Amino acid sequence: AGTISYEEIQHYYKMAYVFTIASTTETFGIVTIEALASGVPVLAIKAPGAVDILTDGLDGLLVDNDVKKFANALEKIIREPELRAKLSRGALKTSEKYSIDTVSERMLNLYREVIEIKKSKSKEKKNFIKDILSINYEGKIKNEK
Repeated sequence: AGTISYEEIQHYYKMAYVFTIASTTETFGIVTIEALASGVPVLAIKAPGAVDILTDGLDGLLVDNDVKKFANALEKIIREPELRAKLSRGALKTSEKYSIDTVSERMLNLYREVIEIKKSKSKEKKNFIKDILSINYEGKIKNEK
């Protein structure tokens, strides 16, 4: 027990055929990104977080919240090396969207855009900012019934 170094975690991921996550409440799983970055296909339940990160059949498999379907998908990844290799390549590609450089650049661009819009006299552009700030993590407008 105890803390595992990042390098050691990568070693464990790279030993795996597949990474499974059966959570239906994980909003954004860093472990999912870590697995993808190690080239490990991900098997997940179709739920918030997983469906936002993964593309079924490209970098992993997404299944309904059903034990039998989950088990069948796991068996499929384990028994089909060609599928596993395809998903592994896709996992590495998907992980690029979540690299520190990529995410940092996207955040900086967003801040720059918000600053420019804030400087603008355009009422339409200012409403855009209000709209962005009024959306919660589920993509629903706050206070909307």
